Amino acid sequence: MIQTAEQYEFLHKAAFVALVCMKTTVESCDIGERIKFLHTKTKSGLSNMQKEFEAVCGLCQNVDDGHKESDVGDVYQNTSTAVKQQKDRNTKILPHKMYRAQLFKDTSNESDYINAVLISSFRKTRHQILTQLPLPSTVVDFYRLVTQYGVSLAVAFDGDVQSQDYTIGNYFPVSTTEPLTCEPFVISTSEIKRDNILEEQKLTITKTSQEKETHTMSHVKSSIKELDPRKLYQITQKIRSQASKFNGRVLFMCSDGAEWSGLASVLTLLLDRMDHDQRLTVPLVVGAIKSVRPEVISSLSQYEVLYKVLERYHEVTSSYNNVGDVSIVPIIQTRESGPHEDSGNVYANNDVTTAV
Repeated sequence: MIQTAEQYEFLHKAAFVALVCMKTTVESCDIGERIKFLHTKTKSGLSNMQKEFEAVCGLCQNVDDGHKESDVGDVYQNTSTAVKQQKDRNTKILPHKMYRAQLFKDTSNESDYINAVLISSFRKTRHQILTQLPLPSTVVDFYRLVTQYGVSLAVAFDGDVQSQDYTIGNYFPVSTTEPLTCEPFVISTSEIKRDNILEEQKLTITKTSQEKETHTMSHVKSSIKELDPRKLYQITQKIRSQASKFNGRVLFMCSDGAEWSGLASVLTLLLDRMDHDQRLTVPLVVGAIKSVRPEVISSLSQYEVLYKVLERYHEVTSSYNNVGDVSIVPIIQTRESGPHEDSGNVYANNDVTTAV
C-alpha cells in the first residue's frame, strides 16, 4: 500500500519510464524498419522519432526535477565567479554530486573537485567518465583524475581547435622527444599514430614523488565535426577495440564535457548491448546517461544518428555473415575489476525492457 508522498512519486516515475520505453525494444535485424517507423509523421505533425526523443527528454526532466538545487554544483556555494571559471568551461554544465568523480587530496591546498561524472558501462558500474577538455588551470586535476581512477583510455573530441581556443590547456606532449611537465606530473609519449579519423598516443604519466609512481594510458583524439553515421561507426568501433585491450576506465572528453563525449559514450554502450543481445531499448540507454549528465544527446539530430549508427552496425555484421563468418565476436570482453571499479552487468534487460 502507498503510505507516503515519496512512494507515490516513485511509482509515478516508474510508470513514466515504462510508458516511454513501451514498444521501443528493437532487434538488430529490425533496425531499418524501426527507423522507417520513427520517420513517419503522426497526426500532430511530429515524427515518431521526435515524439520518442521528447519523451526521453521529458523523462530526464522528470527525474532532474526531484534533485535539489544544492545537489548540482554544491561545491561552489559561497564561491566567486572568478574561481568558478578556473574549474569549469561552462558553468551551466555541472556534475550532480551523486555522480561526480571526487578527487583524493594529497595536501590541504588541493581541491577534490573536477567537472567529471561517472557512468556505468555495459559490464561495470562507474566504468566510464565524462569530462571537459582540461582548462589551463585544471591540467593537474585532469591527471589526478586519470591516475586516481585508473583510466587506461582517454578519448578526446574538439581537441583539434586547441591552438585557437585559449581555454584548452596544453595537457599532452606534442612529440616523443619533449615531455610535458605539470607538477607533480611528467607526461611523455613513446609513439604517435595517425589515420584518417583518429590520432593515438601512448602516454606515460610519472608522478614526481619519492616513490615515482608511473601510470600508462592510451590517448585517442578525433577531429570529427559532423554527425556522419559511417565515420561515427568507425570511430566507435576503434574506441571499443582499444577499450577491450585494457582493464582500466575509459574517459571521454570534449569542450563542454557533454556534446561529443556524451555521444561517443552512448554509442559504445548501444553497440556493446547490441553485440551481447542483438536487441536493445534506445530510450532506456539514452535516458540512463541523461539522468547523470542531462546535456548529453541534447538534439534530435544526435538522437537520430544513434539509430543510423545501429543501422550501419547491422549492415556491417550482416555482410560479414553473408561471406561465411560463423559468428561476429563481440569486441568488448569480460575484464577483471580494477581497484576503483565495481563489477556487474549494468545494462542487463530488467523488468521494464523485458516487458516492452
